[in-house]
Amino acid sequence: MHYADSEDFKLWDFECIKEFYRIVAGDVKLCVPLKTRSFLVSLVSAGSCGAKYSVMKRYKEGSVCFNIADRTLNLKEAGDAYCAFQFKPGIDEVDKNKFIDDLKTTDGLIAPERLADLFEYAKYALPEGDRIYDFSATYGPGYAHLYFPEQEYPRWFSLDAKPTMAERGFLHSSLEKNHAGYFMLYRTNYKDEAQIKDLYKDAYDRYKIANLNNFTEDEQISLIAGFVSTMVHWHFFGDKNNRIWVQILLNHMLKSCKRSEAILAVPNGFAHAVRHDWVTGGLPEPGTPGYLEVMRPAVDAIRDGMAYYQSLCA
Repeated sequence: MHYADSEDFKLWDFECIKEFYRIVAGDVKLCVPLKTRSFLVSLVSAGSCGAKYSVMKRYKEGSVCFNIADRTLNLKEAGDAYCAFQFKPGIDEVDKNKFIDDLKTTDGLIAPERLADLFEYAKYALPEGDRIYDFSATYGPGYAHLYFPEQEYPRWFSLDAKPTMAERGFLHSSLEKNHAGYFMLYRTNYKDEAQIKDLYKDAYDRYKIANLNNFTEDEQISLIAGFVSTMVHWHFFGDKNNRIWVQILLNHMLKSCKRSEAILAVPNGFAHAVRHDWVTGGLPEPGTPGYLEVMRPAVDAIRDGMAYYQSLCA
């Protein structure tokens, strides 16, 4: 929040957005092709040799996977072959579990030196040099079901949330199901940083963020909600998108309009609930009366969050 409130921070400048992510989490990366010496280690789970063979044959040559079931590092070789490496004798459980936890909670890029230190003979098999990874992020709707009656997705939630024609160049989706119903699981696929910067500028302009003070309070809130939800939905960075946009920059924009800050009851899910209402409302253009009408649930949610924030500060 200190950086957002500083004179150095300019919301229109994407370099400032990148700096914001660096401050919040220095290891978070843009979802663009990445040149690195590190290896992208994918987590897999195969409880038998046959199962592991079936899993590993799906990966391309040079891919590296860690099998949770037998705790081995696996390198895909030519054809359907792969080789497996055990943890070195003497590696204690703390270090083993730290490695596994890092794979679960980070982007999975591991330096070759660390792999060589942990796994027997790995340093002799891992290819040298730089690699290019199509670095992407996979994400779902969070707790969006809490915004709907009976805490379930609406019947056509998955169809209403699918990428628009304009988004199909950078958003890929698959249909999934959980206790709340069917939803879309997304994966980003941006070709380079220039594409992201162009998309960011277009969204910044489309939601009239530079001119928020020319609108009424409800219009301001609706435009801020639309911009924030779009940034979360487009997922330019591998992690921290919801936290930065819904829990920090949403409040930064409210304050810039001399409005109260807000603490949303359900921040992780807000973006997908907003998108559902916008799509089912016919995708009206931001700033129009039709847009404000379909954004009423988002405005109400933020107003509730503003009231909660004020109650804590009273």
